[in-house]
Amino acid sequence: MNVEEELLTLRGEISSLSSLFTRLDTAIDKIGDVSNVVSQMLAVHEERLDSMESSKEAVNSDLKELHSRITSTTRELRKEMQEDKKEILDSIAELKDHLIKRDVELDKRISQLEKWRWIVVGGAVVGWFLFTGNLTIPSLP
Repeated sequence: MNVEEELLTLRGEISSLSSLFTRLDTAIDKIGDVSNVVSQMLAVHEERLDSMESSKEAVNSDLKELHSRITSTTRELRKEMQEDKKEILDSIAELKDHLIKRDVELDKRISQLEKWRWIVVGGAVVGWFLFTGNLTIPSLP
């Protein structure tokens, strides 16, 4: 019976191993399915990364162009501002010269008017002396 018992034991172990192998086959099939899904996901993500890389290169190119435009615009604006500053300073200098000339002319006119005022005042004093008849010159002590 030893052999028969061993045979029965072996048959029992084989049947339990058979169910274990069935479960292992099912697990391997599921792992295969998951592996396929992961492969598909990796392919999609790789495609997205490639797309993002090309987008990144395009953005970097656009940024370089934008930086170049900003730099050139800044240079142009500085040049225009320097030209405007020079024009303003030249205008201020011209205005200053004009005001100095006008001031000199007004000083001349005022000095001429003052001369005329003293001539008129002197003539009025002489006329008053002649009109009042006081032609005597006071003597000095």
